[in-house]
Amino acid sequence: MGFLSHHRIQVRTSVGRGMIMVGAIVVVVIMMLETATGHFINGNATLSTRGKRTLSTRGKRTLSTSHPQANFGALKALPSTNDPVVPWHPNHRRERSIFNSFFLSPLTVVRIKNDPCESADGMMGTCDSKLACVKAGGKAHGICAQGFGVCCIVMISEGGVSSANNTVIQKTSFDEGLDISYTIMKMNENICQFRLWVQDLDLFEVSSNGICDYDYMKINQDVHKFDKICGLSLNLHYYIDVDDDYAIFSFHTDAKISYERFWTIYVQQISCNMAAPYGCGQWYWGLEGTITIWSNVDPEDNHWYYIDNQEYAICIRWEAGYCEIEYSEELRFQPRCDDVFERPAKSQLQDTCSSTPPADTDVSYTFQDGVQYFYLNFKDNTNEHIGAQSNPFTNPVIKFTQKICT
Repeated sequence: MGFLSHHRIQVRTSVGRGMIMVGAIVVVVIMMLETATGHFINGNATLSTRGKRTLSTRGKRTLSTSHPQANFGALKALPSTNDPVVPWHPNHRRERSIFNSFFLSPLTVVRIKNDPCESADGMMGTCDSKLACVKAGGKAHGICAQGFGVCCIVMISEGGVSSANNTVIQKTSFDEGLDISYTIMKMNENICQFRLWVQDLDLFEVSSNGICDYDYMKINQDVHKFDKICGLSLNLHYYIDVDDDYAIFSFHTDAKISYERFWTIYVQQISCNMAAPYGCGQWYWGLEGTITIWSNVDPEDNHWYYIDNQEYAICIRWEAGYCEIEYSEELRFQPRCDDVFERPAKSQLQDTCSSTPPADTDVSYTFQDGVQYFYLNFKDNTNEHIGAQSNPFTNPVIKFTQKICT
């Protein structure tokens, strides 16, 4: 009996060790599969758990490059998001399935949705696993997904390169002459646009003729929409078409000017099937919002320059079930001679020339159905692009509200 009992113990011990080894192998295989399949879901570009790729073809955007008014049919009757313009595109998220490090059970799998998250210091990030965050070159700023994920923030260094979605271009306050560049790579071949969310951009102000003579930001892609940007801009967004595999963001500050500069810009990557219609420099979603453009804050509060060398459309997406859009301008914007600012299909409100600022009056107008966009073409730098104290808003500030169908 002692001999048999001894061998039974050995057999049981061997079986127990074998089960542990099998369990360990299962864990490793699960983690390898998750690493292999946990890629971006961007628009319709998805990966199944078996790694089978389903990519849509590049979307056809049919707007003429010579004039951004040719075809905005894609803006009509899209699903409603009921969201205003926010720092994160509502259709850009990914899911990553990771092995639960808390070992709730040997086969427990936690799925982390890559939703936007906010860190304790107010930065916007992406909820992800610790491993994925490190691989993307990011840093964890707090937790998310009920403690299973981290709020991952990817900040690009000066002169650096990043291909992470929602990369942050940031420089804190400084007062000196510098030339700095940042390179953002497309994260895959299905990316057609970058969406810039400008949390803040403070460079020395534009000159009276609308030219950025001292400080500026410049992007080497989609240059027909705008050239150099300067002045103070807060909380606005822009879409740029990216034809190359990367875009270079260049910043120049003039050493002769004493001024405290700073910037925080998030660069979100937009898949071709979710891209804004061609020609739309801005694309507003949701039931209400406020339209502004570059240099949208006047630090002196008594005059306001607008920047020259811009041409694009400001587009508003119709939400499903809504048939009217009401616009209001507290102080009507009117450009100077040979500059154009056209409102949606309202000929009596088209401004093409003004030698003096417009009257200090409110303007409201409502459009039923039809394409909704504003078209601006600022090319004339032969006269002052400035308002007066009676009307400081020589820069459009337009509120819109969508009205439900009755």
